[in-house]
Amino acid sequence: MECRPEALSYRNTMSDEKKTNDAFHNLRNSFDELQADEQARFLVEAAMSLVANGAREAGNAVSSVVDDLVDGLKRERDACCDDSSESAADSEPKPKAKATTKAAAKKTTRKRAPRKPAADAGDA
Repeated sequence: MECRPEALSYRNTMSDEKKTNDAFHNLRNSFDELQADEQARFLVEAAMSLVANGAREAGNAVSSVVDDLVDGLKRERDACCDDSSESAADSEPKPKAKATTKAAAKKTTRKRAPRKPAADAGDA
């Protein structure tokens, strides 16, 4: 019988797979042996652990994105500051030219006659 390296690696893979399957089945059988309240507690704890791990991973992802944004902003600011020493005179605000406006056309309005006071109901 010839011993080939491929056969050994296949056996190792099968062995690892079998161990994983055995561990899963052992855990599954142990779970089935628990009382209903213990099973419920286990499931709640497992779900909370899953949520906590997911939140941690999401937080790490957000942190990474924010760090990248801050680094990019710092690089832009540094690049801008390097250029600003050369163009400091250009960046000073220039006084605005005085806006010339045409004189508004004179509005013609009719004068209204003063309103007459309302007649009292008792005088009529």
